[in-house]
Amino acid sequence: MQEFNKVFDKWHNLEKYDMRKKAFQNMQAILRAVFNKAYQEYWITDNTYTRMDWKQPKFVNMFCADADVSERGYSNEEMRKIAEFLKTKHEKNPSYLPAYALELQIIMGLRRGEVPPLRFSDIDYENGYIRIIREQLTIKKRMVTTNWDKKWNPACLLDS
Repeated sequence: MQEFNKVFDKWHNLEKYDMRKKAFQNMQAILRAVFNKAYQEYWITDNTYTRMDWKQPKFVNMFCADADVSERGYSNEEMRKIAEFLKTKHEKNPSYLPAYALELQIIMGLRRGEVPPLRFSDIDYENGYIRIIREQLTIKKRMVTTNWDKKWNPACLLDS
C-alpha cells in the first residue's frame, strides 16, 4: 500500500494540470485494470489497488470544476470561422476529401471513426435523417468496421 501511495505522491502532473473528475475516474479504471491483470497473472502477490482510499483529501480536492454545458460547444462565431476556413479549403482543392469529412463531423457531431464507413444508402432523404450504423476502429494496427445503429436527424443539412 505504501508503494501505491509513493507512486501517487510522485505524480506531480496530477497537481500541475487541471483535472476533471471524469478524467480521474478514467485514470482509476486504467489502474484498476492494470493491477487486476497483474494480480491474475501472478506478477504481484497482493492487489493493493483494492485497498486504496480514493476519498483522501489529496485526491478529492484536486479536481477543477467542470465547464458549463453552454461553454462546451462552439459559439456561433467559432462555427462561422470554421465554416469559412473549410469553404476556402473546398474552393482551393475541391477533391480534397478530409475537409468535407471534417465539415460533416463538426456539423453532425460525429466521432472520427463514424465518418469513413458512411455510405450514400445511409441517407434517408424521405424521412430526413442519416443513419450512423457503422464505426471504423483500429485494432492491433488493422482497420475494422463494426455495425451498430444510432439515428441522427440532420434537418439543417437536408433542408439546405
